[in-house]
Amino acid sequence: MKRISLVVLLFIGFSFSCLAQPEHRISLSLGFYNHSFLSAEYESSDHYFYENEKYDYYSNNDTTICTGKRTEMKSKPLNFNLQYECMLGERAGIGVCLGYCNLKMKQYSETDITIRSSRHESYIHYFGELHRHVISFMPELIVNYIKREHVTIYGKIGVGFSFDFKNDIIYENSQSDGKITMRMNSCFQFTPLSIEVGGRDWRGFAEFGYGYQGVAQVGVKYTFRNKESRAE
Repeated sequence: MKRISLVVLLFIGFSFSCLAQPEHRISLSLGFYNHSFLSAEYESSDHYFYENEKYDYYSNNDTTICTGKRTEMKSKPLNFNLQYECMLGERAGIGVCLGYCNLKMKQYSETDITIRSSRHESYIHYFGELHRHVISFMPELIVNYIKREHVTIYGKIGVGFSFDFKNDIIYENSQSDGKITMRMNSCFQFTPLSIEVGGRDWRGFAEFGYGYQGVAQVGVKYTFRNKESRAE
């Protein structure tokens, strides 16, 4: 709760700081391989097996059975980002990003049977699906390394919180469909290298880093200016 209060206070302070600034930007971008997708994919590749040994009449340790539950990723590694920025001068600016990621996973149980270390059998049973909707909210700090009329090279860092909505669907139990749980987590984005190219109003950009927005982002920005700034 303290983290959320701190983020809200920072955002309010940022908002008042931005009101007096002459240049404001809004951008839409598509991020690839964000933190939520990579962490879920990593967990899906882990084996959590429980070993049981069956004993027959003739010999001990004749059959070994390993069973466990796993998930298999079925969604694309995409994140949709809506960002607002205001520049506090030539070198720095502040902003906020609203991101969304949809994760779909199939749930299955896997059983490996080894008989006398020579015969091996494996069985897979798909028993459900897990749908996750991750919404992130992050205030950001932007630093311009190089700023020219048509090209800007910059970096940024953001810290905030996310809402993870989960819907666990079990095929054998229709009553489980539609039960959604929500969990709140902290989130981040570190982007050391970014470039934007274009005119005074419209620009395309690409960003490279790591976090909830994605390892790489591509999108477009539009700059709003007050009358005095446009007249220059």
